[in-house]
Amino acid sequence: MTDINFAFQNSPWIFGLLSILAISISLYYYKRTIPNVSKSKKIVLSTLRLLSLIILLLIIFEPTLTISRNELESPKSLIFIDNSASVNVESNNSEQIENVIEMLDELPADKFCFDSEVKTADSISFSGQYTDMSKIFEKSREIEQNHNISNIIIVSDGAFNKGINPQYAAENGNIPVISIGVGNPVQKTDLIAQSVLKNDFAYVNNDVPILCRFRAVEVSKDSVNVNLVVNNRKYASKKISINPDITEHIAEFTYRDSIPGKKKVVVEIDTISNEISIENNKITEYIDLLDNKKTISIFAHSPSPDLSFLKQQIEKSKQYNIKEFIKKDGNSWYSVPNSKDIAETDVFVLIDFPSNIIDDRVIQQIGDELAKGKSVLYIAGKHISKSKLKNIESYLPFSIVSDSRNEYAANVLFNDNALSNTVFASYDYDIKEIADDLPPVFKTESFYKAKPDATSYSTFQVNNTVIDEPTILSKTNGKSRSWAFLVYGLYRWQLADFSSKQETQNTFYSNMISNVFKWLSISDRMERFVVNTNRNVYQNSEMIEINAQLYDEKYEPLDNASIEVVIQNSKFKKELTLKSLTNGRYLVNVEGIPVGDYSVKAEASLNNKSKLNASTSFTVEQLQLENRNYGLNKSLLEKLAQNSSGRYLHITETDSLLSIIKTNYPGQDKQISTTTEINLWNSVYLLSLVMILLSVEWFLRKRFGMI
Repeated sequence: MTDINFAFQNSPWIFGLLSILAISISLYYYKRTIPNVSKSKKIVLSTLRLLSLIILLLIIFEPTLTISRNELESPKSLIFIDNSASVNVESNNSEQIENVIEMLDELPADKFCFDSEVKTADSISFSGQYTDMSKIFEKSREIEQNHNISNIIIVSDGAFNKGINPQYAAENGNIPVISIGVGNPVQKTDLIAQSVLKNDFAYVNNDVPILCRFRAVEVSKDSVNVNLVVNNRKYASKKISINPDITEHIAEFTYRDSIPGKKKVVVEIDTISNEISIENNKITEYIDLLDNKKTISIFAHSPSPDLSFLKQQIEKSKQYNIKEFIKKDGNSWYSVPNSKDIAETDVFVLIDFPSNIIDDRVIQQIGDELAKGKSVLYIAGKHISKSKLKNIESYLPFSIVSDSRNEYAANVLFNDNALSNTVFASYDYDIKEIADDLPPVFKTESFYKAKPDATSYSTFQVNNTVIDEPTILSKTNGKSRSWAFLVYGLYRWQLADFSSKQETQNTFYSNMISNVFKWLSISDRMERFVVNTNRNVYQNSEMIEINAQLYDEKYEPLDNASIEVVIQNSKFKKELTLKSLTNGRYLVNVEGIPVGDYSVKAEASLNNKSKLNASTSFTVEQLQLENRNYGLNKSLLEKLAQNSSGRYLHITETDSLLSIIKTNYPGQDKQISTTTEINLWNSVYLLSLVMILLSVEWFLRKRFGMI
């Protein structure tokens, strides 16, 4: 039985009135014509005009055609065959599955295979790299909406490694599940590396803990050797005792390196005799080892106590290389800065700098590096030159309105921003308790103004007068960080700390300076050209995504550049061109890369003139995820069947499968209702028809001499 309904989104009464108006307009328009034509021609032209107007009204009123069908449908089965590599670990599994598929051909059924997705049955290859059994029930619910499903037949080992637990996915289902277990329920000897726990990023010269979880199945040996291999060289080896009563064992390593870069880390278990598979004895991960040894360059107008105390504090940490460029007199330096020194700097420290005696070339070079997103610490002094400072002021959290050498003592007053900022926080003291005890520092009559995007942490007080002018402030703009003390003589706080009653190791001054440099050392700046893969380790035959980001000198996204990449190792080489997307992003996908370690070298050509280079690396391995989680998961398959009032059978017990299904799960004929909605107003055919009708009308008017 079929029902057809026609409805408007807007009022049908208004449509009817406008239709009457359209009829009236069409008849009136051709009532009298010049020249006068026959009545039959007027009827044809009026009809063409009327049809055009009616169709336009239909489009405007958004009509919808709803077709409802009620049909009696016979029941059918849904058959899902496990296509993952784990079902093929044992040699005869695939043959047994093919026999079951042939047997099930007698049933009225829709057949599918599944691994990470549900696919058509003709895609069966037993090579899927992931098993997501929850997709079975998603697909079943989708089909059930419009079809009569009597039962679901699942042929699988039940070893899933992706998606949610299929027991949860099957909840609230009302279709019986007949699960057919594939594989040997008796476990065989195997060592299986399951996972590696480690940090994605670590720092040079720091201990990096690496923990490997592995299973020892039916292993008779008392111990096994587990090796840590870094960049294809054995780094460490441990003998791990095997306890037959424990399912999971752990091997712990500590990795330490002084060379930064991307490190390939492999945890590998030595093979033993009679293992069912040796491909799952190792697992590969990557660690990005960062160089936390920041280069700090101190530029100062002259030697000063602030310089000495600050340097002593920085030297306490082994994370920094310190360079000093101190002006000696009008024409010389104690150590002359060159362009290489300035370019290699990560954090600039400017103490009473720049003054009138500083060469503009040095200031410009510093400004060029700050423009790249490098960080800066500014400490005021009485020799600051407003005109010189203007050259780098855009990278600082303040602007200078006027400069002066007249100085006075001032007490710093911290505000709520300081109370909530970790730079001033410590477990050893409360800033609110010690702020009043800090001695006064020095300030000139120079006037500074905080920038709108800066955060101010303090003002100051002279005698009993509070002056609302910033003295400590910072700014982050996404690519750089800057911190400024608009007072000097900060060493007095350190001296006060030593003479105070505090018995803590971390004084206020030392803690504050240490935290400031930690904050400045966090690099938010981006490289102009970066290339990456969406993962570090791929399994064989997986799609590999190579993406890149490209920016101009102002760090604005750069589109439509030419980016070529070369994927290679000692035995393989492939050249590709990345496709431009939007917002400075580029992408290419590639398949068919053989097993091995690969470097990716990319070159971006800008206007056929300048070129930028970037690189990364990745590894392609044999199918390992499926080999780490295989074997018959009988309990899961049994629960899927029991929870749905179905039946579990092992694949060797399927001789009576057809009779069981036909006798116990035949289903029954069911009335299936389907509804189809067609948005007529959104049809290209209606628009085309309007154009044709108007064109024919125009042609006839031309033919009749009316135009």
